[in-house]
Amino acid sequence: MQSRIGQKKRIIGPLMGLAVGLSLVASVGILPNSSWGAVYGQTIPGGTVPGGNNNNNNDNNDRDQNEGSRSANNPNVVKPNETQDANVAPGEGVEKTLQANSSLNVNTPDGTITFQQTGGQPVAVDIDILDPNDSSLPPCGSPILLQANVQIQPTGGTPNNVNLMFTFTPEQLSAAGASADHLQVCLWTGTAWSMLPATLSGNTLTIMNVDVSAFADTQHRIQVIGG
Repeated sequence: MQSRIGQKKRIIGPLMGLAVGLSLVASVGILPNSSWGAVYGQTIPGGTVPGGNNNNNNDNNDRDQNEGSRSANNPNVVKPNETQDANVAPGEGVEKTLQANSSLNVNTPDGTITFQQTGGQPVAVDIDILDPNDSSLPPCGSPILLQANVQIQPTGGTPNNVNLMFTFTPEQLSAAGASADHLQVCLWTGTAWSMLPATLSGNTLTIMNVDVSAFADTQHRIQVIGG
C-alpha cells in the first residue's frame, strides 16, 4: 500500500505542475504588463508596479523612528545639549551614554566629576566611585581627594571629543587637607601612575579632549591628589 501511494504522488505531481504552468501562460496572455506586479506583488524592470508590495521602505523608516524614540526616552541616555546630575556615593556607580554636546555631573561626597561630550560620536561612560582611602592600588600621591574607576567607550564610531573635569568645594578641599593650587590627576596604566595634563581654574581641574582610547577597553583607576 505504501508503494502505491508513492506512485500516485509521482504521477499526480507532474500533472499538477502542467496545469499550473498552463494557467500562468493563460494569465500572461490576458494581463497587461502593468497588472502583473499588481496581481502577483512583484517588481518588473523599470520599478515597482503600482499596487505591489512597497512596504519595505516604510518599515525601515518606522524602525528608525522607533529606535530614535527609545533613545530619547532612555533614562541612561543624556540627550543632545542636556546636562544630567547623578549623586553617587563610594561603592556605587553610574552608567550613561552621552550624545552630542551633553554633560554628566557625577556628584560624590568628595568632589564632582564632569564628563562633557563636545563633538564627534556618542560615548558610553561607566564610572564606579571608590573611597579615597581605598588601598587596592598604591597611591599616586597624598592627600587623595577623589578616587574612581572610569571607562569611556565610543558607541557610534570615532572621533569622540570629551572633556573631563574635577571640581571641589572649599569644604571638600579643607576636609582632605588639600590645596587647590596643587591639584593633579593620575591615571593607572596597569603598572604605574601617569599624570594627565590638566588646567586649573579656581577649584576645577579640566582635561581637554581626553584620549578616549586610554579608557575604552575597560575601567581604569583615576586619582585626584592635592599634595
